[in-house]
Amino acid sequence: MHIYLDNNAATPTDPRVLAAFTECSAHPGNPNSTEHAAGRSARRRIAAAAEAVSNLIDARPEQISFLPGATAALSLVIDICVGQMGVSTIAATTADHPAVLNRLGTLAQDGLSTALAPVDQRGQVRLDALELLVRNRRPQLVCLIAANNEVGTITDLAPACRIARKAGALVLIDACQAAGKVPLSFQALDCDFLVLSGAKLYGLPRTAALASSYDFAEPAKARFGSPDAPGAVSLGEACRLRAREMRDDEARIATLRDHLENALHSAFPDMHVNGDRDRRLAGTLNFAVPGVPNDAVLARLDGQLAMSAGAACNSGADQPSHVLRAMDAPSWVLEGSLRIGIGKFNTRDEIERASHLLISTIDSIRTVRSGRHR
Repeated sequence: MHIYLDNNAATPTDPRVLAAFTECSAHPGNPNSTEHAAGRSARRRIAAAAEAVSNLIDARPEQISFLPGATAALSLVIDICVGQMGVSTIAATTADHPAVLNRLGTLAQDGLSTALAPVDQRGQVRLDALELLVRNRRPQLVCLIAANNEVGTITDLAPACRIARKAGALVLIDACQAAGKVPLSFQALDCDFLVLSGAKLYGLPRTAALASSYDFAEPAKARFGSPDAPGAVSLGEACRLRAREMRDDEARIATLRDHLENALHSAFPDMHVNGDRDRRLAGTLNFAVPGVPNDAVLARLDGQLAMSAGAACNSGADQPSHVLRAMDAPSWVLEGSLRIGIGKFNTRDEIERASHLLISTIDSIRTVRSGRHR
C-alpha cells in the first residue's frame, strides 16, 4: 500500500475544499462583470474568501489578492518592485526557495544587483550577516522565507524584518510552507508582501494569495486576467479550515514525526537530522544516514513510500540541495539527505509502516555497500 509522505511538496486537497470549489464552479459569473447579478455574486464570493485568508494571517481583507500559484505571486511582486517601484538591489538568503532565487538570477542577467545573506548550520538566517549586508549593499527589497521547504526551519522573522525596515527596505515574505502550520501576523511583522500557497495547506494546486500593503489588483489583472472565483473560494475555505484546525492538527503531526524520528534514530544512532530542531515545522523530518545515498533509498521505495531528496521544483537535478550546501552540510549528508513531510491525513499506522520500510531498506543498502567495500 502506497504511503504519501511528501506533504512539503504538495498536500492532498481537503475534501471540504474541493466541495467549495465545485459548488462555486456551478455558478457562472466573472467578478469584473458587476453590471449583472452573476458577476456581483462572484465578486462577493471572492471578497468572502479574502476575509478568510486575512483571518489566517492577520491581514485586512482589502490587502489580499488571489493569484495562480505561489511562484507566479512571488515573481509578480519582484517584477513590480523592479519595474515600477524603482528597486535596483534585492537581498535574499542563501536558503530561500528556488522560486525567489531563480527569479533573482534571471533579473541579475539584466543588470539587477542581488545579494545573499548566509544561514547557519540550522538553516536560520544569520542576523549579524544580514545587518552587515543591508548596511553595505542597501537593498530596497529584502526577501525572507518564513519556513524552509526542505529542512523545515522556522525563521525568526521579527528581528530580520526589523533589520530590513530600519534600513528602509521593502520586505517580501515567502510564507508558503508556514501558512496554516504556524501562527503568522502580516500586521505584526510590518512586512510589505506575504505570499501563501493553497498547495501547501490542503488547498488546490495553482492557487495562491498575496497580502500586500500596496494595491496589486491591476498588476495581477494585467498579467493573469480576471480573478478566478472558484480558485479563490477554494483557497478561502482552506484558510478557514486551517485557522480552525491548525493547532490540533500540528500537535498530532509533531507527535507522528517524533515517533518516526525516534524509531529511525534507534535503528541508526549515527543518523543526522538537518534543520533547527527547536524551531521546525511539525511535519518535517530531513535526515541522512552515513553511507546510504538518497537515490538508492528512493529507488527501492518507489511505489511504496512517497518522499523526496529535497525541493520538488529541483527534482531530478544533478546538484545537491542548495539549502544543505548553504548550511555547510558535509558531503555524506548532501548525498544522503531524505525529506519526509507528514500531513494531517497521515495516520499512526502509516507512520509505523513507513518506519519499518525505511529501516529495512536503509539497513539492506548498508549491508550491500559494506560488502562491496570489503
